[in-house]
Formats: sequence, structure tokens, C-alpha cells
Amino acid sequence: MPGIGYTTSTTASSSSNMQYGYCGGCFVDGNATCVEEPRSDCDEGTYVSPIHLLLYGNPKLGHCVYNRLGNDAPKSHLGDVTIGRCQDGDKSCTNDVSSCKNETTSFLEDDPTCTIACDLARMSPTIYGSCNSRCVWSKEDCDAVENDYVSHDPNCTADKIEIGACVCNGVVVCALSPQSCQSSEHIVASNETSDIVSYWSHQETRDRKGINCVLASLPSPDPPPTLLPKETEPPTMYLLDQNSQLFNKSISSSGQTTKNAVIITTVAIIALIVGNLIGFAFMRCIGKKEKKRNSNNNSWRISNIHNNLDDDDDDPEIPSAIYSKDDVLPVSEYAASQTSNES
Repeated sequence: MPGIGYTTSTTASSSSNMQYGYCGGCFVDGNATCVEEPRSDCDEGTYVSPIHLLLYGNPKLGHCVYNRLGNDAPKSHLGDVTIGRCQDGDKSCTNDVSSCKNETTSFLEDDPTCTIACDLARMSPTIYGSCNSRCVWSKEDCDAVENDYVSHDPNCTADKIEIGACVCNGVVVCALSPQSCQSSEHIVASNETSDIVSYWSHQETRDRKGINCVLASLPSPDPPPTLLPKETEPPTMYLLDQNSQLFNKSISSSGQTTKNAVIITTVAIIALIVGNLIGFAFMRCIGKKEKKRNSNNNSWRISNIHNNLDDDDDDPEIPSAIYSKDDVLPVSEYAASQTSNES
């Protein structure tokens, strides 16, 4: 089963290949939990080693050794496993209670802000100890001749700690310790296998397979933010997208000036059009009122004329320039004139 983070043990490789450690898993109070090795808080008989998780799988603990994106590629998650924190001194993350000043009262065994690779509360790498300047997981990893142990060596981070590997059926998996390779008897029995799991030291794994097993990789640091000068820092506009949801959009200063000019011009044109419409409506209203007033005045005049004509005692005077009594023809002359005209 060759793959990322582990390999088959057929022949030794001449080149050194760095690989990161794998974690196992157990149930803590019934909850599936990824752990570096069997812990005291694991429910009895539930620990599964990383090599057994890879060889036989587990529906509830498989996420500890496989890519969490949902594909079948193995992935090391050992760096994400939580460890403890000292409650005194510099209150640093640690896996070793002996590194705390007061081992009995000043150690929090499992702190969710402490992982094997990183102190999440401080966003800095977790620091480990060293034996004669050799970075180690704990004091127990020091050799008999290494008598100079430093509990917190700033040079010792997860990517500097050398570990060994679990080996079974030709499969080699980098792991923390011999204990981490041994699944609970109940788990082994349920898999119906008698396969023997061995543990190779760091040097043996390197000699026989050319694999350089280290504890975990460090998180990639975030790139520093790019700061813009204040005079060129773009403002923020709030626009509506196609779903009518607000989103922020940064625009440049020159673009903002152009948009302002367009907005001002548009507003001026709209104001001019609206002003013309209002003026036209006002003039129409004035015209209608004037027409109605003139109509009322003419009606009053006609009514007065009719009243005057109906008054027998006071006939209207006919202007002499237009009509005179001397111009009136007798009836006989009028008839004769009409007859001559007809002939």
C-alpha cells in the first residue's frame, strides 16, 4: 500500500526522504479522538494504531490517517493532535509534565489551544526539549550518555524531532513510539489478524528504507499584509450583486473620481429634465385657468346683451354711422327693387 507518508519495505533506498509521523485514534468518553499514542483518558480497549488504521481501516477513526477532503490519500495529522499546557512559569504548551515547575498542580493535560506542532493561543511553534542539543519528544528519549537535558530548547520544534516507524507486512509508517504501534487487543482480535507489528528506530528506518521520519511539519506562516500608502488606499463601496446581497468592492482613487463626475453629470441632466417637465406642467395649468376665466367673462357679456334686448323700454341705440332712418326703404320700393333685380 504505497502512498503519502508511508512506504513498503522491499529494498533500502539510497536517498533520504523526509516523512512526517502518523497518529492513531481512540474513543474518549465515547467520542472519536486522534491521539499520538495510547493515553490514560482513552476508553479501555479502543486504541487503534496508525498502521492498523491504514491496513484495515475504521469507519469512526479513519479521519486520523486519511485526507479529510474525502479522497483516499493518506495524510499525516499528528501535528494537529492536542497536548497539555503548563499553568505556571511561561505557561507553554508541552507533552511532558516534568517540564512544568509544579508537576502535580500546574499541568493541564489536554489544552485545545495546544497542538503538537503549534501553540494556537500564541500562534507560535510548540517548543520541545533537547538532550545534549538533540531535540527529543520527552526526557525519557535521552540516551544513557546524554545527561544534559533542557526542557525548553527554542531550537527544538516539531520538525526537528526525530521519530521511528511502525512496520507490518512490508508497510512502513512513521510513528512516535513503540507504544503508538500497538493497537488494543480487542481491536486486533476484531480484525482477525495475527500480523506482527514491529517498531524501527529513527536510525534503523533511515538505514533500511532511506526514510527520515520526523514528528510533524510546522504550519506555513501567513504572508505579511501588503500595506498601501494612505493617499492611495482605495475606499470601499457597497454595491448590490445579482442576488441583491451587499458586498464590498474596492476601487481606485482615479476610478472614484471618474465615477463621481459621471454621477454629478447624470444628476444635473435629470434635474434639468425634471425642471422642464415641472415648468411645462405649470404653464399648462396657468393656460387652462386663463381660458376658463375668459370664457366666464364672455358669458357674462352675452347675458347682459340679451337682458338689454329684452327690455322694451330701453332699446339699444344703433350707431348713426352704420344705420340711419333715411336709409330705410318703403315696402313698395323694396318690393320693386327686388323685382327688378330678379328680372
